Amino acid sequence: MATILLSLSVGAVVFSKKKQDPKPRKHATNFKAELVSSAPQVSSKVKGLEIAGVKLINQGTPHAALAVNVVNNSDQPVMSLELTSGDDDDFSSFGVSGFANPDKPDAIIQPHSLKTIEWFLGEVLEGYPLRVSAALFGDGKEEGETRYIEVMRHDRAKAKASREALKTRSAQ
Repeated sequence: MATILLSLSVGAVVFSKKKQDPKPRKHATNFKAELVSSAPQVSSKVKGLEIAGVKLINQGTPHAALAVNVVNNSDQPVMSLELTSGDDDDFSSFGVSGFANPDKPDAIIQPHSLKTIEWFLGEVLEGYPLRVSAALFGDGKEEGETRYIEVMRHDRAKAKASREALKTRSAQ
C-alpha cells in the first residue's frame, strides 16, 4: 500500500513540474532570401500529388525563390493548391489557383503531368517543414491537411469577394 501511495505522489510531482516548465516556443522568422545557399526539402500531404524536385532560383539575390516541381498522379486536374511552411502555432502559405476567371477556371496542373511552382523565399518560414498541404481537384474533391483546406477555402472566398466588389464598382 505504501508503494502505491509513493508512486502516486512521485507521479503527481513529475506531472506538476512539467506543467510549470513549458517548452520554450521557437520564434518564427522568414528566410533572408539572399543568404540561402541550398533548397530546403519539400514534401506533399496531398494524395495524388508528389514532389519531383526542388531547386533554388535567383540564388544570392533578394529575389531568391524555390522552384518546386509538383507531379499530379491523379486522373483529375488540380484547380487550386496551398504550399505551406510552419507548424500548429506559426505558418505561412502560398496559394495557387486556377479561378482567376471563375466563369472559365483553368487547371493549374493537368492529370498525370508536372508543374513548377515558384515561391519567394522571403515568404517562407525558416526551420519549418515545407509542404504541399492542400489541393482542390477538378471533380470538387479536396485533399490534404484539414487546416490548410480551410485556408484554401478562405483564399477562394476572399478572391470571390474581391471580384464581386470590383464588378460592383465598375457597374456604378
